[in-house]
Amino acid sequence: MYNWKLYKDFCDAALELGIKLDSKDGGCIYLELPNDLNCRFWAMLWTPLNKLYHIKEEKTWQQKLDTLKDNHSDFHLEFDTKSYDHGSYWMFPEVNQKPGDQITKQDIKDCIERMLDMDNFEKHVVWAKLRTPQDD
Repeated sequence: MYNWKLYKDFCDAALELGIKLDSKDGGCIYLELPNDLNCRFWAMLWTPLNKLYHIKEEKTWQQKLDTLKDNHSDFHLEFDTKSYDHGSYWMFPEVNQKPGDQITKQDIKDCIERMLDMDNFEKHVVWAKLRTPQDD
């Protein structure tokens, strides 16, 4: 029912790259990026546990079911820059522009490696802008 493959691929990609994972309550799992890169990037996997708190707050059973039905009740990734261009989901199209069931472990690793490659950050920005359709 849930996209457990995305969870496994996220954890395996981090393990293969030597990156630790952290979570406060299991609702969101963060990459612990080295060299203070956590100040520069968001890199997280949201889990179905994130919706448990919201479900408890709902007053009626219909609202509880509607919250559970929401597509964000499944595992989903959020990779972003924190300050460049006021949020840059376009920097990581492999995980931000695909349905979760089409994201591979290699896609996740490519995004993480891009975050780690600070020597070529501006080059990655240019390439991301070139491959992203611009708004008119």
